[in-house]
Amino acid sequence: MAGELHLREGRVLTGPNFSEPMLVETVRENGSGVWMVGMVGQHSERFRRVTLTEEDISKADWMGVKAMTGPMPSADRDDPDGGSTA
Repeated sequence: MAGELHLREGRVLTGPNFSEPMLVETVRENGSGVWMVGMVGQHSERFRRVTLTEEDISKADWMGVKAMTGPMPSADRDDPDGGSTA
């Protein structure tokens, strides 16, 4: 299937269904040509779970692979354990 070639964890996409670039965090096949996708907005850092079809995926613009190797940086703190580094 064409959608499977592009729809992978760590990819960033934009397109008519999204108001900002989205980082794909999870991908689960949900039937023939349909996927449940968990993604995070690159500007808002809001998590969204959406259902995408092959048609949706074909309309998306793929910005390349951006593998996530650790926690997302937080604007409020630098210490992942919750302590302040200031």
